[in-house]
Amino acid sequence: MDRAGLAHGPAGLLRRLALALCVSIVAGCGLQVAPPRLVVPPVGLAALNFGQLTPGTLAHDPVIVGHRGGGSDKAPENTMAAFRLGPRHGAAILECDVQCSKDGALVIIHDKTVDRTTDGKGPVRQFTLEQLKQLDAGQGERIPTLEELLSFTASQPDLGLVVEIKAKRKVCPEIADKVVAAVNKAGLNSRVMVISFYRDAVARVETLQPDLRTGLLFFLRVNPIKTAKQIRADSVWPARHRTTSHFVKAAHEGGLPVFSWTLNSAKVLLEARRVGADSVVTDVPDVAKEAFAHDDPDVPSPPGLASPSFDPEDQEDPEDLASETP
Repeated sequence: MDRAGLAHGPAGLLRRLALALCVSIVAGCGLQVAPPRLVVPPVGLAALNFGQLTPGTLAHDPVIVGHRGGGSDKAPENTMAAFRLGPRHGAAILECDVQCSKDGALVIIHDKTVDRTTDGKGPVRQFTLEQLKQLDAGQGERIPTLEELLSFTASQPDLGLVVEIKAKRKVCPEIADKVVAAVNKAGLNSRVMVISFYRDAVARVETLQPDLRTGLLFFLRVNPIKTAKQIRADSVWPARHRTTSHFVKAAHEGGLPVFSWTLNSAKVLLEARRVGADSVVTDVPDVAKEAFAHDDPDVPSPPGLASPSFDPEDQEDPEDLASETP
């Protein structure tokens, strides 16, 4: 019996009810019966309290995170259009990237410069918020602020939000403090997670707001689980090539849920499910939703996007790696 067939649908529910009834009857006769082994996500995952992120009774499919909104090629990344589209396509959680403007505003954009994603040119840090708002981020969309996205999240009761701190501390010294303050102001502590490749950013959030969930992103780290534990992160975020059954098992034994990124084809999405990843980060939530609706291995391959190429901005800074203890 596959995991999806056991955990979902009317038949699965009837099996669980029948099993519970049998256990009750036999127990009432004085016989010793071992209860069924429950496969549940680590405690940290349940504590996120993001809509669908609740412990399953027997099994669960990976929770779908909309990468940069999850609008794929239908809406520009990290724009409100993408954030509105992601949940409609199956994302239970939205992910965004946060940088600082010249005047200290928290703006949602992935790169250090505006060149790739807008009609402007130059470092994000050299623009004021007012100037950034004049740029076209694609299809007439504007660069959102974190406050705008938090307001949208608050209006969607079952939606979670992951905020990735992209700016280095030396570029924006108070970015972690400002992110925590914005989340607190919005009253969304139970539905927001803050993540970063930078261990100092994660550690700072943990110091400021221990009840705000955090995650350590990694691509090259030698011992990410040890590092995550040292800075008290609540989850680990491995790149696709680091999401192995061995790593997932080790992370779960350490009480850390695993969020794998960035998975855009049915094949790699199902591989993540097979090795036990708790969540998948994808540009195409609709492809993930369709893939998880089927049993392995007979899954049709929706068109989707190609697997992403290597992005040097999505890895640790050498200075940060140098601070890691083996």
